[in-house]
Amino acid sequence: MQVTTMRAKRRQFWLLLALGMIGLVSIAIAAAPVAQQQAEAIPDFPRLPLAVFGLLAVIQPTILLVLAVWIGVTLAPRLGLRSHIAEWASGRTPVWAPLRKELPLAVAIGMATGLVVAALDALVQPAMMSALKQGGVRPGGIVVETVSGILYGGITEELMTRWGLMSLITWVGGRVFQRDALPPRDVVFWAALTITAAVFGAGHLRAMKTAANLTPIVVVRTIGLNALAAIAYGWLYWRRSLESAMIAHASTHVVFAVAQALGA
Repeated sequence: MQVTTMRAKRRQFWLLLALGMIGLVSIAIAAAPVAQQQAEAIPDFPRLPLAVFGLLAVIQPTILLVLAVWIGVTLAPRLGLRSHIAEWASGRTPVWAPLRKELPLAVAIGMATGLVVAALDALVQPAMMSALKQGGVRPGGIVVETVSGILYGGITEELMTRWGLMSLITWVGGRVFQRDALPPRDVVFWAALTITAAVFGAGHLRAMKTAANLTPIVVVRTIGLNALAAIAYGWLYWRRSLESAMIAHASTHVVFAVAQALGA
């Protein structure tokens, strides 16, 4: 039985890792021109192929993705947290049947989140104008940003933050406050969800730094808006599945793309 369980976990790990790598490829394509332009601004910096900058951009996320996928495969089932894809990989259930029931709610929450975040961002923008950098590099325009947002944000970030980090924090909280009683109480899930959302928001400061100086208003805006969205995705992961969180996250980026196109 132990051998079978380990084989199932390996299948889950490799399948989810491959899924996350799709997002890493998309972000490499989007981030490579930005990294290349920044490098070329450095005196005497050697000229390197664009592919090298893309590879350098995904080294750290790849390491984080590997760790997160393994953490999720190990801990999420113990906590009652689900991934339909992981369950399919272990040969238990199909993916589409349960996901079809979750799809309307996930899309609705994702789009509503996108509208709220876009509206709040529009309100904050006037206060951020002085912090914006002139000539900042945008990663390829609306199409590239949207595709990388859907694939990297909707898949890879959800694997790293919800499947990995939120599962880990929930498990630690259960061990500390409930002496490993499973499943953890709702307060443990809410705490893990909130902490993960804050970390998720702070994680966007590095990317924001390429477009704006990190003034207090920029920091609060970046962390706050991203954390707000992450709370919605975390709730879906907790109450529905990892795939629901992925769909909601992807739907949010579709709303962002429409809002950006209309405002262009």
